[in-house]
Amino acid sequence: MSGGGKQLDDDIIVGKVVHLHPFHYLHILNMTTNVTRLEEGPKRVICLAHERVILGPEPMIVVPPMSYCVIENPVMREGDTDGDDDSRNNNNGGDHDDDDANRLSKKVLLGKGGQARLKHGDMEIRRKGEPFSLYPGERLIGKVQRVQVVRPDTALRLRATRDFILTPNTLNYNHFYFSDRSKTTSSSSSTNNNNNASKDRVDAISSSSSSSPSGASRRIATGEEWTFRGPGVYHPLVTVEVVEVIKGIIVGPYEALYLRALCDCVDVTDTPRKTGEEWLMRRE
Repeated sequence: MSGGGKQLDDDIIVGKVVHLHPFHYLHILNMTTNVTRLEEGPKRVICLAHERVILGPEPMIVVPPMSYCVIENPVMREGDTDGDDDSRNNNNGGDHDDDDANRLSKKVLLGKGGQARLKHGDMEIRRKGEPFSLYPGERLIGKVQRVQVVRPDTALRLRATRDFILTPNTLNYNHFYFSDRSKTTSSSSSTNNNNNASKDRVDAISSSSSSSPSGASRRIATGEEWTFRGPGVYHPLVTVEVVEVIKGIIVGPYEALYLRALCDCVDVTDTPRKTGEEWLMRRE
């Protein structure tokens, strides 16, 4: 969606008049001011002597249901600030599609000379809504992707890529489980019939009840880890990365998991554990 413009077809351009079809857009560079503007169809665009089409016509981006796309260098809109505004990507509740549509309907902020202002180096996740165009400077990262469905007995280990505030309106809030950065290690599986402990070590996140009270906000620090427990649909957040997919460990009738806490945490039985503490987890 970025780069130099392509050769315009004869049925689209006649002389200096561009016939822009519905749900298409193009970028026009004013060679006098070096400002690039966006034009959206359907319309006829008349290029003046000092103007040149540098991109397009291109089809608008369509994001279907249960899908999303990532935009680099998003434009600034009314209500945005020059500082980090992670809430626009994280604090969307169940009606996040409507929230995205409301944001895209807001007026774009223009800088000196009429150029659209960008959040350089930032990213924005856009979900289902009306087809939209890319403003000059914006870039589509990859392609439109389907959201990830997390199956039962499966979890995602997540890590914050920057500080943000987790609120009850944040996407996936009800599926998040914290244990004060509670990474535990399953060091062995013991059975009554086999006294030889397994040497395999399985990293897992202790999926305890959320350490934040229900409906409370929580400050997430860069590098903090937690889990998203299935079943459910994981809606990606711009401030969060998926580290790995964790599959549930099946514990047999005569088996147990030997666990050791790598930091202070609360286990699945809501029992506080200290760093280095060891315990057995048996089948319920």
